[in-house]
Amino acid sequence: MKLRTIASVICTFSLPSFAQDLPSNLPTIESLDAYLNYLTKPDHRAFAISEDGAYGSAWSYASTAEAASFAMARCREGVRTQTCTVVSTNGSVQGEISSASKLRLDLEYARTKTWAVVDDKYIPRELIGRHKAVADYRGYLGLNGQKAFALAADGAWAYSYGNARQSVAKANALTDCNRYTKNKGSCAVIDINSRAVSGSETYISPPMLNGPDTELVPLAIKTYDQWRLYRRFLDRPGHRAFAVGGATHSGYGSNKASLEAARRMALEKCDVRFLGECRIIVENDKILVDSVNEKQLILAPDPLRFDAEDRVKALFGSRWNEYLRAEGHKAFAANKYYAQGFVVTYLNSGYAQEDALAQCEQFNTLRRQNKNNRLVAAPCQIIAVNNDLRLENIEKIFAQ
Repeated sequence: MKLRTIASVICTFSLPSFAQDLPSNLPTIESLDAYLNYLTKPDHRAFAISEDGAYGSAWSYASTAEAASFAMARCREGVRTQTCTVVSTNGSVQGEISSASKLRLDLEYARTKTWAVVDDKYIPRELIGRHKAVADYRGYLGLNGQKAFALAADGAWAYSYGNARQSVAKANALTDCNRYTKNKGSCAVIDINSRAVSGSETYISPPMLNGPDTELVPLAIKTYDQWRLYRRFLDRPGHRAFAVGGATHSGYGSNKASLEAARRMALEKCDVRFLGECRIIVENDKILVDSVNEKQLILAPDPLRFDAEDRVKALFGSRWNEYLRAEGHKAFAANKYYAQGFVVTYLNSGYAQEDALAQCEQFNTLRRQNKNNRLVAAPCQIIAVNNDLRLENIEKIFAQ
């Protein structure tokens, strides 16, 4: 999450006597200093601000109206959630006034103001079940200055602190939240200055559950990428679930208040990357499919460069060198019409052979479905496993 802070630079200007009269609603130290600079400029001039911290100034224009128009345009370039308003023309304040010294002290104080936390067992009701966000929210509770915490419909969040105005804090939090969420425009402020906007509920920590045997690997996990993700999953707290799709796709949900929420997140993360059907294979401390002890997994040999006849290389096509460089257990399947199945980084050679054949046969299926290509479908054969060529299968292809 992005933590927004605002640094101030105190500038000293030689000002006319009326320079001490400033708009009392300047939203930031930066806008105060910009206003003091504006006061030193020649007429016709104007200064505009927005409650969310944007400001703009213009001077030396043909008329006050023209200066006001340009000041508004410059203010709008930085505006996020509020509209701009002209607060001064030719140095004359429109609205309530304050002295520069008092306004600076007020803004500095507001940026460092502390907020009492009644009871940190309570959190905004929108954060129930969002344990990662709760951890950040608890840190936010101890921060100073005008601050706000925003949450999006998909669970993304952001907060802003160290601001001089509440309106600026809300605008900053919403801007950062919308930067992180996929549901643009769904962010809403749920806390202002350590007070929940729409009510609080008691926070219940996720349960600490015993995980599955860490030495067991579900057989549905076939590749090293899936295995590495699964190892990270085993260290996660709370209710959790792990899903796989096909041979290479996976996702998990963890740190959830309920198993159903963990299942839902695991399937969503898996489905994002997989067009087929994902399924849950681990729930909390249970592996739902057959498993193997990871000590029984045979490490893949280091890739080797080996040679072959040109006719054999032709079966690999452009993937010959790619196959030689690939790591992990790997396999290549082909037929005489150059249908191919190419898989790498598998946990064992058996998985690799199965999926290489399956990929190759998919080519055959597509060709059989096309009446113009039915005659170019032929049985697929495994022609390489790890660093070995399967010469007997290669001869079968050439004999077809």
